[in-house]
Amino acid sequence: MYAVLHRVSADLGEQIAVHSAVDGEIEVEGVIDSDARRMQIRDAIAGIPYAKAEIESISEATAHRDVNLPRSTLATLVESNPPLLAERIKHSFPDANQRSKFVNASMFLCQDDSAHAWALNKLADRYTPQNLALLSADENFKLHGILADHIAALRGDVGHLQRQLGPLPDYDLETSTASAVTGDLLSASGASL
Repeated sequence: MYAVLHRVSADLGEQIAVHSAVDGEIEVEGVIDSDARRMQIRDAIAGIPYAKAEIESISEATAHRDVNLPRSTLATLVESNPPLLAERIKHSFPDANQRSKFVNASMFLCQDDSAHAWALNKLADRYTPQNLALLSADENFKLHGILADHIAALRGDVGHLQRQLGPLPDYDLETSTASAVTGDLLSASGASL
C-alpha cells in the first residue's frame, strides 16, 4: 500500500493514514485539499485487493462537520521577531522582486525537504525491526526503493539549497542547523550526504 501511495506522492505529509482492519481490509483514510487530488489517490488505490479508501476533500469534510462542537478559545501570544537572514537577503537582493523570488524558491526547497523528512519519519515509525523481519523479499525491495527516492530528493534539495544560498555573504549551509538536521535524518536512514 505504501508503494502505491508513494507513486502518487501521497506520502509527503498529506493527512492520510493507513490502517489494517480486523477483517483483513486495508483502510486508507484522510482529508485532501482538492477533489482532483482525492480522485487521484482513490484511483491509485482502486485496484488493490482488500483496500478501502475513505478519503474526503476539505469541502466534503467541512460540509458534514458538527457545527455544535465547542471551538477552542485559547489564544497564544506570539512574539514577532524579524525574519532569519532578513538583513543579509536585503543586502544581497536590493530589488524587491529578486528578493521575493529568492525567498520563494528557498522556501519551496525547505518545504520539499520537510515533506521528504516527514515521509522518512513515518516509514521509520511504521517499519520497526519486528515489522521489517516480516517483509517478503519483494516488499523489502519496494521499501528500499521508497527510502532511496526520499533520500535522493533530500540530497538534491540540499544541493539546490546550497546553490540557492550561495549569494548570501558569510553563510555556510554545511554548518547551519537545517543542514545538521538533514544530515541526522540521512544518517539515521543509513545514508550520508
